[in-house]
Amino acid sequence: MSARMSFALSLGLFAASSPAFAQDFCGGMGAMGLWANGTEAASDLSQSSTAFDLTGLGLSAGNQVVGLFTLSQSANLRVEAVGQGGVDPVLDLYDETGRLILNDDDSGGNLAARGEINLAAGRYCVAVRDFSGTAGAVDLRIGRSDRDPALTMGLDAGTGSYAGVTPCTADTPATVLGAGALSQAELSAGISQTGSVASTPYYRFGLSAPTAVTIQAENSAADPYIYLYGPDGRLLAENDDHMGLDSQIDMADPLPAGSYCIAMRALSDQNAPVTVTLRDYDPMRAMQQMYEALEASPPIGGSYPITDLGAISGQFVRDVSVSGKAQWFLVSMPEDGLLLIDAVGMGNSDPILALYDPVGRELAYNDDSGSGYDSQIAQPLGGGSYLVGLRQYDNSAGMVRLVIQRFVAVN
Repeated sequence: MSARMSFALSLGLFAASSPAFAQDFCGGMGAMGLWANGTEAASDLSQSSTAFDLTGLGLSAGNQVVGLFTLSQSANLRVEAVGQGGVDPVLDLYDETGRLILNDDDSGGNLAARGEINLAAGRYCVAVRDFSGTAGAVDLRIGRSDRDPALTMGLDAGTGSYAGVTPCTADTPATVLGAGALSQAELSAGISQTGSVASTPYYRFGLSAPTAVTIQAENSAADPYIYLYGPDGRLLAENDDHMGLDSQIDMADPLPAGSYCIAMRALSDQNAPVTVTLRDYDPMRAMQQMYEALEASPPIGGSYPITDLGAISGQFVRDVSVSGKAQWFLVSMPEDGLLLIDAVGMGNSDPILALYDPVGRELAYNDDSGSGYDSQIAQPLGGGSYLVGLRQYDNSAGMVRLVIQRFVAVN
């Protein structure tokens, strides 16, 4: 049996993995997967003549798949994952002790994940998950970067270079945010520093007491991607595109006192200045940001502004100046029917639409309907009130023509 076939078979049976083929290493990750080529003895990538390759590896919602392999001698490794059907794969590579030594999302180009690293002899675990936790399938390749062809094109116009981030450990040089362990008063005021990813890829901060924190990285020209590592070097959280192309990590559960590291990379311009801000986590501020991002609808009658458009009879048209922070509109359906909502961008606008019922359940969401950047929602609804949210994809301002039409069945 070829390396390609046996690896595909072993990974394809993750859900039914047998303890006889799995061991508890990689911090427990080893018990979740199966050996490439069926056994530990046959999983040595140093001795294999080809990469371990498979297609159509299934991901269940909120879960990951794990492959186990060994190296009998050091080697230059390339790990790649390409999603199918809208899956945005994320790669995590662990050494035998459970330390995360490589993490990537999107360095393969077109949402594919890719990482290249030189590894010493040992046992390793590679985990693949979807960025948003949805179900789907991926194509995975574990190969030698000095020998095996790449599965992905990479980010630099197909040259195949790796643009990921190296995990931050206690020995990683980093710019310090604040002076010493930060107090609650300092975090309430917020601490910011600006630098390019090329010059300042790592920041370090300390907490004097258990604290919930928010970390932001802002500049859409850079398109920053941020990671948070704990005192032991383990990845705690990551984010890309929280608000437009800016990133944000909310640690709502307090982090224990200790030293933490922020790693950052740019998916666009590595020389563009990125402002990194660390502050305490504020539930009210976080909720406000969810309204602004269309991730939740504001309560009717609350403090967040909602424009009441009244009952929709026929067609409603309004030109709206929109930014990256959502505007909300209240509409009324006098009777059952179809609500058709169009957001037509003017100039370089890229609008996004969301539709919620009055108690906050999302009914529809759309970005880039058809071949352009305009958005459209067509939703059958019962009589009653509904909330329509509208914002730009990024934080730039622009004009959008909002068109709302109501259609009823003809008896």
